[in-house]
Amino acid sequence: LNKTLEKVSMQVVYRFRKTPWAIPFILYVLGFVIAGIGAGDAANAMLIPIAMSIAAVAGMHPFLGGISVLAGVGTGGFSPISVIGIFIRGLMEQVGKYPPEEANVYANHALLHAFVLFMIILLVAYFVFKGYKIKSPVMDKPEPLDKKQKITLWIIAGFVVLLLVPPILKTIFPASKAIKFINGNINVAFIAFIASIVAILTKVGDQKAAFARVPWATLTVLAGMGMLVSIMTASGAIKVLSDFMSNNVSAVAA
Repeated sequence: LNKTLEKVSMQVVYRFRKTPWAIPFILYVLGFVIAGIGAGDAANAMLIPIAMSIAAVAGMHPFLGGISVLAGVGTGGFSPISVIGIFIRGLMEQVGKYPPEEANVYANHALLHAFVLFMIILLVAYFVFKGYKIKSPVMDKPEPLDKKQKITLWIIAGFVVLLLVPPILKTIFPASKAIKFINGNINVAFIAFIASIVAILTKVGDQKAAFARVPWATLTVLAGMGMLVSIMTASGAIKVLSDFMSNNVSAVAA
């Protein structure tokens, strides 16, 4: 809300203005990162106007700018700390009763599949709309971050580091009981709650306006889906459907 991520995005694009052919891929990466750190679909509203403004001054087809952002956001939404990624893991653990390790493996496969799918879409769009012919955009140097925006960026960085470092350390030191304990007790919601309190205490933005920007409709739909699947599981409907699929549908068709 305080324009931190928009300003960072413009600074990144500005740094790559002399390699215009790479701009669609830069927009993809920005979409992936911003959606992946928790913004989800809200990253579209932030980045598509930036993509359109760049398209106007660089001779880039506006569809290519939009697709680049949407592909990145579509992939980033599957990250372990974004809406869809959290939903997949929560559904598997709470409804399917899978252990967290299995839920993570499945959700990571979903992220990989999303990456492959959206990368194919991006590459097709890149060649169809001739991304390799984009001209160097004429841009004014973006303003530096102000104090509140720098604080916001540090809060986001701390949030991401706390969530990503323990799994990485576990991969490097699989035998360490301490690291395994820490990794097994990382709670996304709790860390996000602490980060939100820090943001409020440092007054980096209007908390009421930020609260209003939360995608309540999307969260309600996802929560409702989770509840309905729980009811189906408890009533035995999932088992009936699974048995039908197992006995009547081939693996290839499934």
